Amino acid sequence: MPCSCTHCFARLAENLERSRLPSCSRYLATIIDTKSSKCNLLKLIEQSEAYELSKWIFDLRGTKRKRFLIVSGISLLLNFLVLLRLLVLCWTDNETVLMVLGDYFRTNRDRKLVNYYCFIGIFLLNAIKIFLLFLNYSFKKPFTFVFTEYKDYLENGRLYHLTLEDDQSFRRFYCTTLLTQKFTIEIVYFGFFACHLSAILFNSYNNLLSMGIDFFVFCIQFSVIRSPLLSTFWFILKSFTVITFVNYNLKSIIKKGEKREIETFFYQQIWCYNYMDKMNIQYDAVTVLIYTIVTYIVVLIFYHLTNYAETLTYTSEILLTFGISVISMTICVLHFIGSLANKKTYQICIFTHKLARYRSLDLLASLKKLEILDRTAAMSAAFKINNQILLNNYLTLVYALECGSLYLLFCSNMNRN
Repeated sequence: MPCSCTHCFARLAENLERSRLPSCSRYLATIIDTKSSKCNLLKLIEQSEAYELSKWIFDLRGTKRKRFLIVSGISLLLNFLVLLRLLVLCWTDNETVLMVLGDYFRTNRDRKLVNYYCFIGIFLLNAIKIFLLFLNYSFKKPFTFVFTEYKDYLENGRLYHLTLEDDQSFRRFYCTTLLTQKFTIEIVYFGFFACHLSAILFNSYNNLLSMGIDFFVFCIQFSVIRSPLLSTFWFILKSFTVITFVNYNLKSIIKKGEKREIETFFYQQIWCYNYMDKMNIQYDAVTVLIYTIVTYIVVLIFYHLTNYAETLTYTSEILLTFGISVISMTICVLHFIGSLANKKTYQICIFTHKLARYRSLDLLASLKKLEILDRTAAMSAAFKINNQILLNNYLTLVYALECGSLYLLFCSNMNRN
């Protein structure tokens, strides 16, 4: 009898779970469909632009150039002082200096190591902030111009280089990104905030003055680094959105080729490949930064977490684990969605070859066909790292193996020493 009752309860719970999940997914899909309608999506875009300006992240339309540059300059100057403080903390052992500068890791055995990683992290955040300022005002058309043009097309009720089906799919994705953008950025900021705060809460203080100085410095530091941190994760989310838009664009090109819309098929290819070239040029500096310093730091943090866990304090482990998780997830998603564009470009290249072989084209279409085939043969029609290395599945495999070999190099050399 008890077994049969248990079996009945298990069946009942399973049926409830099955009935609940579809209704939940349908409810979420209904919300996204409603929010991704023309009027609602335009409101979300305007709210996003207002949020970017209010947090001094990006001046998409260049409406507050002078004020934006002044505020950004002050922010970078204050961040330079924070970096200077961390640099001093990495080198000194003087107790008075540590207390005056508010080193809330000073009771930890690994305080120099953690301060060093904090220095590198804040340096990278400010480097991306400077890159965004350069991108915003040095290029006539930064990569974000697609958002402005997409909004203009949306207001006029036209499709922006997409089929109707792909436009609806991209609207849903874009809507989801805009709805979760602020929440995601704030969650990451709060995660780092909580990790650093735990270092103060779990610290053993001899007097209230020391604790007060640490807490004051902690609040000042996180107020100062808020702007570059928000800018960095805004840039990451926008990059993911743009790459996804390009993937939907390539998907639409394939569909138009299958429908034998020859002129549109060639025109959209040229537009899409030109846009990818612009992105590769503009992303040149930042991709070098990600694939050199960031990769080295991630592997080094992973080495310390796996080989010196007993020497690290609990708060340091939480901070380093959270940091490496955020960076690793970002790089993995970047590789995944970036390599999808390479696959779709290859499919389009095969279709163009078939079109050239089995269908006679006029002179203009033949010239466009030759231009496109030359570009795909030269492998210029894809996302690249440092505008040279093709982002595809092969690179992902090589990158993973190189990270593994770098980790083993650390293990063999540092452990021996």
